[in-house]
Amino acid sequence: MVMHNKGDAHFPGYGKEVADWWGRCNQCSVITRKSNYTGCLEYPDCTQGVETIFCEFDGGHLYWPGKEVDPVEFFFRLL
Repeated sequence: MVMHNKGDAHFPGYGKEVADWWGRCNQCSVITRKSNYTGCLEYPDCTQGVETIFCEFDGGHLYWPGKEVDPVEFFFRLL
């Protein structure tokens, strides 16, 4: 799960670039689809059942993303 803010002027586009890299690394489909997590996209059909998700929210560099999504629940579900 990669989370990033749309308005991050210090690292514009960084979150999407990292998520795309993980999608390729996990051999997922290059066509993303809407995730069940608010504000997130998933990269489907990853190898070995891996989940790759990119979440993008409003806010800038100093705003911690993720209040919209509970990353602990995401990772706990994978256990």
